[in-house]
Amino acid sequence: MQGFKVNKAALLVVWCCIWVSAEAYLSTNSGQRFETRVDVEMKVEVKGRVIRAGTDEPIAFCAIGIKSKSGGCLSNEDGDFVLQADITDTLVFSAIAYKKLSVPVAQMLKQETVFMQVSEKLLDEVTVYSNDDFVYKLLVKSRKAIMNSISRTAKAYYVLETEISGQPVELLECYYTATLNSNRIQELGFKNGRIGVAPFIDRYFVSLDISKAFTMLKLLYPDERMPSNPYQCNTKQLKKNYMLNLESSYDSIQPVYIIEFIAKNSEGHFFNGKVHVLKSNLLPLKLELRIQNTTHHPFRPLFPNSKIRSASMQINKNFEFKNDSFYVHHVDFNYTLHYDVQNQTRIVNSKGLMYFYDYHMPFYPPLFNYNTDADDYRKITGLSYNESFWDLNTVLEYSKSMKLKRDYFEQEGLLINYKNDGNQKQGLQKGGFFENNDLKWSESKRLSLKGNGIANDTSGAVPMNGEMFRADRYALKAGIFVDVNPVGEGLQHFSTTVFKVNESYYHLKEEAVTNCFMNIYFDLVEIERREMEKEIAKNPNSWLHIKSCYAAAMLEIENTGLKYLKEVERGHNKKKMEEWNKKVLEGLEIDNLKIFKIFDH
Repeated sequence: MQGFKVNKAALLVVWCCIWVSAEAYLSTNSGQRFETRVDVEMKVEVKGRVIRAGTDEPIAFCAIGIKSKSGGCLSNEDGDFVLQADITDTLVFSAIAYKKLSVPVAQMLKQETVFMQVSEKLLDEVTVYSNDDFVYKLLVKSRKAIMNSISRTAKAYYVLETEISGQPVELLECYYTATLNSNRIQELGFKNGRIGVAPFIDRYFVSLDISKAFTMLKLLYPDERMPSNPYQCNTKQLKKNYMLNLESSYDSIQPVYIIEFIAKNSEGHFFNGKVHVLKSNLLPLKLELRIQNTTHHPFRPLFPNSKIRSASMQINKNFEFKNDSFYVHHVDFNYTLHYDVQNQTRIVNSKGLMYFYDYHMPFYPPLFNYNTDADDYRKITGLSYNESFWDLNTVLEYSKSMKLKRDYFEQEGLLINYKNDGNQKQGLQKGGFFENNDLKWSESKRLSLKGNGIANDTSGAVPMNGEMFRADRYALKAGIFVDVNPVGEGLQHFSTTVFKVNESYYHLKEEAVTNCFMNIYFDLVEIERREMEKEIAKNPNSWLHIKSCYAAAMLEIENTGLKYLKEVERGHNKKKMEEWNKKVLEGLEIDNLKIFKIFDH
């Protein structure tokens, strides 16, 4: 969690708790986007609600797939879902402890409510008492059954909602390409994200390092930053640390055992919970972990005057076994922090979900050089917003709770990457927490040292023989951001030119020639982006072709940049500045010498 104070227009960082844990068009005026769309098979939008039969109780996180096809979605906490499918398709509904159900799309369009039957409880086939050796051996064998699970890639969707004392303060959504096995998430490659935040008592609270938090949750091996669970124990350790009970079994077609585990240690180092285990192969279908008021947790305050007194966690890790393969399906969680800050206790409640889908069909990674170790918030605000991506990817329908929070943040706080509007970020940028965000090229908005926060101190200046010699006088860094996504049998892509503020500086005083010098450089990169788009248009539905065009463009940008920076002498070589300005004028119809009124132009 991170908090920073709202002081009118400025937001000051206050505290942070880290989870360690298509038609084609080219806008030649703005130069911001180029998209390629191809005709796709007509789809219908299927909306529905999944309900437990005989009740009005919604079934949250029910998996809705399309029979004999990839793709699908989850029901939200209200049981609602929406997805695109062909009218001839059949939807398949599956949830732990419920009977699988198949419903034709044509039927769903007439009747949106789906009623799922609970799997019947069966009498135990053997008489088992608490702490019987059979139960311990069953759990140890289950651990061995997943020891050699292979790593796979999948798309991953993450959503987090946070409240403090009942007030919404955060809504975070991220997409990743995940590399994982049944034991743990090995890597989360960031794809896209968006944020909603609102202040609580003049402070914004945000969650950081989400990726690291999820990679910490290891099923089979202990981690000092997380409480232990029974799958990390051998038989001797199990008997020492846990009381086990075979609670029941269910599903007459594919019997499943439910094993309850209770920690003998009351110091808060061990999870309590249950595990659902398939009788046929002893693979787990669901692991439920819970712990109350523990000091053994992965949450850490950033500042020494803040303290987390305790944390309570509830984590459910759900698996799927199909076609003789074992997959992690989704992880849902709730946690509560007792956080002491400035002599006051804040009760921070968060709930979230990470859903893994489309195994072996990862996202195309963004083509852009950025800091992969940065927290998700900085990645979201640093990478360019691609509206089409959000139109194409909806795996979880917004619940009533999420809709209310989004509306609240729009009125009382900030929404970032919900619309293609750069002004959304200004509130956070001014506060310093997201300072030095990359800037997108614009014909109407010119760069300036002061206005865009580009470093221009002269601390590197040292006198030598009566002259001023400056070390590391400047570094200008700009590039192209490209995001590619499948649409039907083709690809849609988005590109924009980016000035990297956090990697750029100009250690000389600000003056008109300085700003002119920077803007011509930025415009030259934009010209190259447009040339890249012309090349991509020759084969827009080939990922390899797009990557090749991008690589060639970046090489040309590097070479052109070196030549430009050498020739113009920081903007003071009048003749060369006029030559490069002419190139920009011909390519973009922008006259920087005239705009900045230098050389009496």
